[in-house]
Amino acid sequence: MNALERDELIGRRARVVAATSKSYEGIEGVIVDETREMLRLRTVKGEPWLPKKCVTLDVEGERLEGADIRFRPEDRIKKVRSKSSGSTGGEV
Repeated sequence: MNALERDELIGRRARVVAATSKSYEGIEGVIVDETREMLRLRTVKGEPWLPKKCVTLDVEGERLEGADIRFRPEDRIKKVRSKSSGSTGGEV
């Protein structure tokens, strides 16, 4: 599992390196918002929303498949941290 999959993405620089739609490829900027299904980047041309399931990102030098982070940010971080701590459930 990629270390970024279990960390906060907002505030990090990202670039779309592959996408199901060619119109998303090459978009580059800072991640300013995230939902379960979407990421919003601040670019020089605005703040487009990108569907996670359709993009592969380079985030600060690490490749990140959008489909692998299709969770609400708070759930994604909690889920991975509880697995890595050996927890079987309950609070983190």
